[in-house]
Amino acid sequence: MLGLPRWPATAAWISTTAYGVAVVTDHAFGLTLPPMLAILVLAARRRRAPAWLLAMVALAATLLWVHRRAVGIIDPEIGVLVWISFGVVSAMFFLGSALVGELIAAHSSRPAEGPSPVLSPSDGP
Repeated sequence: MLGLPRWPATAAWISTTAYGVAVVTDHAFGLTLPPMLAILVLAARRRRAPAWLLAMVALAATLLWVHRRAVGIIDPEIGVLVWISFGVVSAMFFLGSALVGELIAAHSSRPAEGPSPVLSPSDGP
């Protein structure tokens, strides 16, 4: 992640590709942090399309991993539990990173005009 400050798109593509290859080849599932961080930084820097595209690619790779793991499960209730648990957590990881980046971008684009006016109880009817 050394190139993240200078080349966020390149770092995001490399980390997401590395994650996708690692997950699809069954090497590791726990390498989610680098693409999550890179997706967040891309979205925060208003690179929306690549951020959401990479979030979807990482989520698709994870769902392929879940499919490979869930194929051998005989009990249908356990299979549904595996799909829901890993699917929701993975969606939160990747899509949540893009969403938080969007929120950071939206917050940083507000004009810095000082504190926002707050109504006090004495201002009411």
